[in-house]
Amino acid sequence: MKNVLNTLKTLKSVATGYAQELADEALVEAKGILDEAKKARINTQLKDQIDLNDLAHNIREVNKANGWGIKEPSEHQKMVQLMLIVTEVAEAAEAYRKDDEENLVEELADVIIRTLDMAAYWDYDIDKAVKDKIEKNKTRSYRHGGKKV
Repeated sequence: MKNVLNTLKTLKSVATGYAQELADEALVEAKGILDEAKKARINTQLKDQIDLNDLAHNIREVNKANGWGIKEPSEHQKMVQLMLIVTEVAEAAEAYRKDDEENLVEELADVIIRTLDMAAYWDYDIDKAVKDKIEKNKTRSYRHGGKKV
């Protein structure tokens, strides 16, 4: 009788371990399916969005009509444009420091506007570049780069 009880305990232990392994495998598989579904949804959303090149060219036209922006292309002008983007980021940081959410959002819009204006001016395919970068980021590991926050 003691042998039967010991055998039953052993069987129970083995069955419990096996059930846990099956559950762990099912969770891993379910996570993979969810990850794939999430990527598919994101890909669909990206395809349905506005073309950034169209938006960039629209911004460029508005800026030209208002007399804003550079007149003659030069490598020096690229640095000027980059520093104007940096200035907008600094203004967004200042709005954050002042707890001015409305201005923060406006300054973030300015960052995007200046960036897209530069992309249109230099005829960069910013739409493709952003979409390619998103795809690249999807392949990166969690907290890529190993840096602290």
